[in-house]
Amino acid sequence: GFIMTEYTVLNEVSARHHAVMTSKHAIDIQYNCPKCNEDRVFTWLFPDQNTSYVDECCNVAVHFEALP
Repeated sequence: GFIMTEYTVLNEVSARHHAVMTSKHAIDIQYNCPKCNEDRVFTWLFPDQNTSYVDECCNVAVHFEALP
């Protein structure tokens, strides 16, 4: 399985207007690239659901666990 990527919530309501129009639950999170530790930001449209994707930073998969 995936290793959970640690993250910090930046904005409880996403600063990206189009994201909020898509999902009123959208939040912005900050995390570090698992490979090079670069500072990264991601807009999570549905933070009540786990999500995974390949970060273009180093083409490494990141996995975020849903907020409790």
